[in-house]
Amino acid sequence: SAAYGSQFSVAASASSALTVAVTTTGSRINVGNLVTMTSGTGSCVVKYNQAGNASYNAAPEVTNTVTALKKTASVTADASTKVFGAVDPVFTGSLLGFLVGDGVSASYSRTAGESVAGSPYIISAVLTPVPVLATYDVTYNTANFDITTASQTITFGALGGKTFGDADFSVTATSDSSLPVSFSTVSPACSVTSGGLVSVLAAGSCTITASQ
Repeated sequence: SAAYGSQFSVAASASSALTVAVTTTGSRINVGNLVTMTSGTGSCVVKYNQAGNASYNAAPEVTNTVTALKKTASVTADASTKVFGAVDPVFTGSLLGFLVGDGVSASYSRTAGESVAGSPYIISAVLTPVPVLATYDVTYNTANFDITTASQTITFGALGGKTFGDADFSVTATSDSSLPVSFSTVSPACSVTSGGLVSVLAAGSCTITASQ
């Protein structure tokens, strides 16, 4: 047997010492005694003939059959990652074992999803052109795609001075993640609800922390 794309040499000799002609049929091409398998299915029949001459009769034809095998090949996706909220990167990978002349190429994509909790997603490949793939025994190797947590920044509204006895007032802050912000304080001069309503309890400084 011989795999698609492989080459092998054939040779034979006659008891007459006359040159033996080699021809082939089936899933192959041959240049002289060098045979190249052109398919991953079927077979190649090698025929040996010697026509004889004035001193020797033609020799009986001898044949050998070589079974065609699919060529082993693989495509392997590269692992990748992105930060939550970012655009997906261009996915890449590598091909191994394909003949250059077949023009096999891969496009890579991943399973759907945009959450950190849903990671890892799976990157896989699709090969083209489809017809030529019938001559290969292809292994498809996938890879993981991870989405990592994103950083966020809180913007706190400006706070002015207050006097003990003033009415309660609200403070505001926003996160660029659009997630809700809560408020707290450990200062004895004031209290604040998680929603940002501040009460002045005494003279002194009041430090309010905005958290997400």
